[in-house]
Amino acid sequence: MIALLSRRRCTPVALDLGSHSVKMLQLSSDYRRVVAAALVNIRTGWAGPELSEEEKRRRIAETLADAGFRGREVVLALNGRDLVVVNIRVNGQGPISQSLVRQELAGRLPFALDQAEVRFLNAGQVQHPDGVKQELIVLASPKERIRQRIEFAESLGLVPVGLAAEPLALLHCAARSFRRKEDRHQCFLLVHVGAHSSLVAVAQGEHPRVIKYLAWGGSGLDELVAQKLGLALGEAASLRRYHGERRADRQDPELRRRIQEALRPLYEKLASELSLCIRYHSITYRSQSVRRVVLGGGEAQEPLAQFLQEHLQLPCRLLDPLPGRAHPALSVHPGQWDLAAGLAFHQAPC
Repeated sequence: MIALLSRRRCTPVALDLGSHSVKMLQLSSDYRRVVAAALVNIRTGWAGPELSEEEKRRRIAETLADAGFRGREVVLALNGRDLVVVNIRVNGQGPISQSLVRQELAGRLPFALDQAEVRFLNAGQVQHPDGVKQELIVLASPKERIRQRIEFAESLGLVPVGLAAEPLALLHCAARSFRRKEDRHQCFLLVHVGAHSSLVAVAQGEHPRVIKYLAWGGSGLDELVAQKLGLALGEAASLRRYHGERRADRQDPELRRRIQEALRPLYEKLASELSLCIRYHSITYRSQSVRRVVLGGGEAQEPLAQFLQEHLQLPCRLLDPLPGRAHPALSVHPGQWDLAAGLAFHQAPC
């Protein structure tokens, strides 16, 4: 597969099927240039209902045809709606088999184990009262959800050639963003903030130590602004995003203060959850400490980065997944392209 891809002039299309929008991205085969990129909204307004499946397919298919994408091969992701993440510990000696992992998973999944695809990652050795154990991160997905993902792509006339777990694609993208070689060996905290949920991962390079999904996202922020400012939900969602996209010198200071005060309880909740993840990592892997925070996803904005930096006492930066790769679609909220970029980079070395 790698040799075959290297002879091509561009990567397969990376297709990020989000809950509010669909991002499509294709890079040149050397990963240095954006061949095509497009975003398709799949809701009516910021807080409106999802479009019908038929309408979503129509819009995506039209965009694929009109936006300069080449070929029909596609790489997809299994996201938080498809995956369950479970941590287990097994004896530190001997090989770890799929049957052993499935035995440890018994009764711990919200779906039948025999109807699931299961993969596991060895996060490292940990000290345990019974001796040294291996910490495993298990990713499980119902086979039906995988089938639906593939069939959706095929209904668009695409040919799936890769299916990646969202956490691993995001970590691959984030790890590639570190320019200095020494930074790639340090532990960092990745926070990918989406519309309805957020992914948190502690990793050393692209090798995960902790992966967790949080029920924290942009929809909750919209609801809080609507409640505090006495606005309809759609109006609050539009105001929060429009105001956040304006340059600081063009923002209304009083409105900015009111919005930030409204958001503060949820910002504090996120900071508390992240502190627990960092603490779990520091206790489990005592020789390694988290050195920085990387913030990505559609809700990654500077005020949140500044808040987390202050409360976590760690440097926090916004993730730019495609620096130097100019394209009009990538100019607004570049962080929202992190998953698509991770999928496009899926064959690239870190």
